Amino acid sequence: MKKLKQAGVVAGAAMGGVIGGTVSFVGKVLRQPEIDQLGENIVDSAILTGEIAGHAASGAADVVAGAVKRDTAVIKAGGRDLKKAGVAVGKNVVANASVILMESGNVYLGVKTRDKARVIKGLKTMGKMAAIEFLTVGAIKMEEPGKPVAEEEKKDYTEED
Repeated sequence: MKKLKQAGVVAGAAMGGVIGGTVSFVGKVLRQPEIDQLGENIVDSAILTGEIAGHAASGAADVVAGAVKRDTAVIKAGGRDLKKAGVAVGKNVVANASVILMESGNVYLGVKTRDKARVIKGLKTMGKMAAIEFLTVGAIKMEEPGKPVAEEEKKDYTEED
């Protein structure tokens, strides 16, 4: 069911390209790097969502096809794809919750110490996450400009073992 996986990536890229590309273009025209970065994050998030959805669809189709054909190898392959999709969703939820908790803490500490810049930075990051989630209705993949991304975050959740 490799075609379903590919279809998920293509659908995510198409949706991300239209929505995120438009947002990024607006950011470039207005010379607003934060808006441009938001558009790029939307593209990345939509592709990730498509990859996860593709794996889930492929896994479900393999499980059904294997059950119909009574082929345990196909059922197991489908189960592996479903597991990969579930793990990817779980990792994404944990990573996003971590960012939200950290930024909430930064906002709190900024308010407590009257550090306006810290409050604004924390609120901007949480606002970006909300915008990405609203526009992509799926997984969030976000990079901050100038902040190195950990190798674990760069890893494609859905790549083959």
